[in-house]
Amino acid sequence: MRIRLAIAVASVAILFGCKSTTPSCSDIKSVELVKQILTNSIIKSIATSSKKDSLLEQITTAMNVSVNTIRVDEHDENIAKYTCKADLEVKLTLSNKIIDEPAYKALAEKAQYVRSVESTDFTLKDTIEYTSQLTEDGKEHLVSMSGHHPTADIVSTLAISGAFRRPATFPQNLLANTDIQAAASTLLDSVYGYYDEQKKCWNNKVEEQAYCMKLSRFDVVNTKTGKRLYVMAAGEAVDANGKSNGSHTTAGVVGAFIAEEKEGLSTLVTRTHFINTGLLEF
Repeated sequence: MRIRLAIAVASVAILFGCKSTTPSCSDIKSVELVKQILTNSIIKSIATSSKKDSLLEQITTAMNVSVNTIRVDEHDENIAKYTCKADLEVKLTLSNKIIDEPAYKALAEKAQYVRSVESTDFTLKDTIEYTSQLTEDGKEHLVSMSGHHPTADIVSTLAISGAFRRPATFPQNLLANTDIQAAASTLLDSVYGYYDEQKKCWNNKVEEQAYCMKLSRFDVVNTKTGKRLYVMAAGEAVDANGKSNGSHTTAGVVGAFIAEEKEGLSTLVTRTHFINTGLLEF
């Protein structure tokens, strides 16, 4: 089986054999190609990440795609072409609270992006349009689609921000670690996701802007309520290759966090993921 991909027009074509009847909108072959277009768009969005292979594995594990309420807008019998609409649903079953993620909160401000969020599962819904037709020689089935890019952008942004790698719960033995820097790094792992060894920072992304977050300050203080770990991360705006692209119009950011230990258990009591600070120097 050969798949031909044309990302620019959000289309895929697959060898079809000798059958001469165009698959309808709800035909399993059409639906599978619709899902493939979405996956290809996500792949394109994460292609420049140094962790693209592991990101794709995380996405495919967490993502469940369905194409529902399929309807035919037009059937042109002269060229054997179907024009269709459907509801594209992407459910991300996650152990962490995805709606608390800063990357999601930033995207949520764009009402046209986030349509619904379920209480137990993170679900994106969008209306797509697609066509189904055969090539003139009848040997390839071609599907072209539009309307899926907002969903692809959200999934790729969350993946790059590390949302799919975050621990299900905050490390309760965090402050048992006598290496305070290591404890601070573990805290940032739980907040921002995996540490990028190549870029030497935690990757994060807000809307279309990527940030390289680095451990800036950390300290442990004994208080009346218990031991507290104070951590600050500083981030600069970077391009897709991890190189600084900050300017007077691109603000740097900081994150501030407080973890507290009570009766041997650590909890994150305060977290502020992003505070705009202006251009940061590293």
